Order: sequence, then C-alpha cells, then structure tokens
Amino acid sequence: MSSQTVEQLSGFEKQYSLQTAEITSKIGRVHTLPSSERAGAVQDIRRNLEEVNDLLDQMELVVRELESNTTERTKYELRVRSYQSDKKQLDTELEKAIRRVREEADRDELLAFDDQLDEHRQEDQLIANTQRLERSTRKVQDAHRIAVETEQVIGSGKQMFTEN
Repeated sequence: MSSQTVEQLSGFEKQYSLQTAEITSKIGRVHTLPSSERAGAVQDIRRNLEEVNDLLDQMELVVRELESNTTERTKYELRVRSYQSDKKQLDTELEKAIRRVREEADRDELLAFDDQLDEHRQEDQLIANTQRLERSTRKVQDAHRIAVETEQVIGSGKQMFTEN
C-alpha cells in the first residue's frame, strides 16, 4: 500500500470526523433554534450529510484501489462500513429531531388554538355575565319603580283616608 493512499484515507477520516461532529452538534441544536431558522438549519444539515455521503463514496473508491485480500484493505473496508453505519445513524437522528420539531410546532399551534378558544370562551362568558347583569339591573329598576308607585298609591290612599 502506498503512503499516498494511506495519507489520502487518513485525510478522509479526519474530514469525516470533523463533519460528523459538526452535524451531530447541529442536530442537537435544531430544537433550540427559533422556528423561523429551523427549516434552514435542517437543509444545512442535509447538505452536510450529502457531503459526508460523497466523502464515504470517495473513501470506498480509494479502498478498492488497495491490493485485495490484504489486512490493510480489510481494515479500511471495515472502517468505511462502520462510517456508513454511523452516517445512517445520523440520518435517523436528524429525522427524530425533525419529528420533535414538528411535534413541538403542532403542540405550539394547538396551544395557540386552545388559547384562542379560551379567549372566545372568556368573551362568551363575559357576554353572558353582562346580559345577566343587565337583566338583574332591569329587575331592580322594575322593583324600584313598583315600590315608588306603591308608595304613591299608599300615599294617595292615606290622603283620601285622612280627608274622609
């Protein structure tokens, strides 16, 4: 195996490590971003995952150039398979993060809807209470009017009684 091939594979592995660490970090932060930035962050992560996929393809091609049935080739084939498995895990983690963000958005939307319903319920309750208060006020006014009329009738009856 040539030293150039080893250096090339070593460079690919370093690049892979840096990119996957960055992707992992970004996936972990997606749900903390403001909702307006989440879609862009997800697109950025997907682009990074594509770059990792391209890098793994390049690694695979270089490994195929190694002499077959050697321990070095077997070692690098296993590493590439391991990296591919890790990349699939990152794909899964991204999908989980997207689901969490969607569920959170759905929950926020439902809570906002519930808040709107509560506001409407409160408005309805306020209207009902206002109507009840208006009815009670009318009843008190009617009772007061009847009391005044009764006093007038009694007063005029007393007057008539005293005159006679």
